[in-house]
Amino acid sequence: MKRQTKRRNAFWAAALGTFAAFVFSTASASAQVDAFDWKFDETGATLVSVKDKKITTAQIPATVDGKPVVAVGGKAFRNCYALESVELPASLTSFDETAFYDCSYKLRLIAPDGSFAAKFAEKNQMRGAAPKK
Repeated sequence: MKRQTKRRNAFWAAALGTFAAFVFSTASASAQVDAFDWKFDETGATLVSVKDKKITTAQIPATVDGKPVVAVGGKAFRNCYALESVELPASLTSFDETAFYDCSYKLRLIAPDGSFAAKFAEKNQMRGAAPKK
């Protein structure tokens, strides 16, 4: 009887852990999306602005509402003086040159090697390390 109880407890502990991991990863992804204002069109989503100008790091999701994030709009991160790093998805195909207007001079953009975002970061001397796979 004790053996069955231990197995049952182990099963429920594993199931609860899996559920908790799903809930927290979903909440985290949702928080990333909710941190920004978005504009949608037929090609995908454009990040229009960041809601909290006091952020120090940001991770732009690869998709929003099932659409790829393809652009960062003009002055999207304007006046984010404390911003030190932004992780960018490979799905980006467009950056407004003023996207990081009035941000910290220490700002580093983190993007997958060879991506449009990585080329933008290198061109503007804001390249950070490539994300871990």
